[in-house]
Amino acid sequence: MHRIGIGTGLRIAVASLLLLAGLVGAGLGVAAQTATPAAGGDPVGAWLVRETLPPPGVEPPLAFVLSFFADGNAVATAFSDGGTMQGVWVRDNDGAVTFTLVGPGRGGTGIAPDTVVRYRATIEVAGDGFAGGYTVETLDGDLENPGFTYSGPLGGERIEVQGPDPVALQVADRVRAGATPGP
Repeated sequence: MHRIGIGTGLRIAVASLLLLAGLVGAGLGVAAQTATPAAGGDPVGAWLVRETLPPPGVEPPLAFVLSFFADGNAVATAFSDGGTMQGVWVRDNDGAVTFTLVGPGRGGTGIAPDTVVRYRATIEVAGDGFAGGYTVETLDGDLENPGFTYSGPLGGERIEVQGPDPVALQVADRVRAGATPGP
């Protein structure tokens, strides 16, 4: 078995992270241009979504990360169980955004694992935030007959691009210059 020394392993890790950061950064460069809301409050971009009036005993109020894409698709990942929901969104003539997400029930909280969860909402987007109302419901196999239904208010804040700490850039410069990363 070949062992990699700590210095070599650290160089590989840093180089891998730099490569990943470069690839992600290249993708963000394109996405960041379309993520800025246009006049009228387009939702395109990524959002932290909170239920602003959760039911008694339900925590945390931070519900999920939601991404709206320019082509009308949407994806959300829940904080509570990591479940993913996918769906679509449209903007009406008054500027309100309506979206529908669906995903598999993941058990827990009384939801059967073979149940579909549907999340419907209408929001008003203003700059880096939004507010509106939602309905979440569990559906049986035909996707038409809701079992459990709950409605409430929600709000969201836009996720902004944030660069790394300056020390990360210093390490990157040292690696590019052929130095061994370290203190």
